[in-house]
Amino acid sequence: MIRWMARDVCGLPEGGGGLSTSGGSMATFSATVAARHNRLGEDLAGGTVYTTAFAHHSVAKVARLAGIPAAHIRTVPHAPDLRMDHHAAAAMIRADRDAGLRPFLLVATAGTTDTVDPLPELADLARREDVWLHVDAAYDSGGGPGGRKPHLVSGDTVLNEWMAVLWPCDRRRS
Repeated sequence: MIRWMARDVCGLPEGGGGLSTSGGSMATFSATVAARHNRLGEDLAGGTVYTTAFAHHSVAKVARLAGIPAAHIRTVPHAPDLRMDHHAAAAMIRADRDAGLRPFLLVATAGTTDTVDPLPELADLARREDVWLHVDAAYDSGGGPGGRKPHLVSGDTVLNEWMAVLWPCDRRRS
């Protein structure tokens, strides 16, 4: 079912997949645990997450549930247009890495709270710094068929819901 949704409904290439969850918070939890496992393995010490004040309220909660100390959940400043300041995010990641922490997850927003972060710049940052980029698009991503924002579904975008509908689509570049 997930592969059919990814390929035929979402229009994503073969190889896409995903996980059906009970809602946005659980999808964010799944993404956080996947990132933690992928980037930190069994050693969680120093693991650090980056997000903004405009991220969905579940982001910080699920990071804590995933074993990340509150002191290692960073709130990245935002620009006047309420989008994540990717320059500030880069500086914070570098400073934390220099301080011996282990940045592993950058959580961007694509419509979750009516804010769309600068996704191409954040994707470049995630690649450069080798951190997992999770794009929370639970509300009004509009990236699906007939959506208003199809440009959001490109590159390494991972949608965990569409417009608060629990039909998951997941796309990762291999």
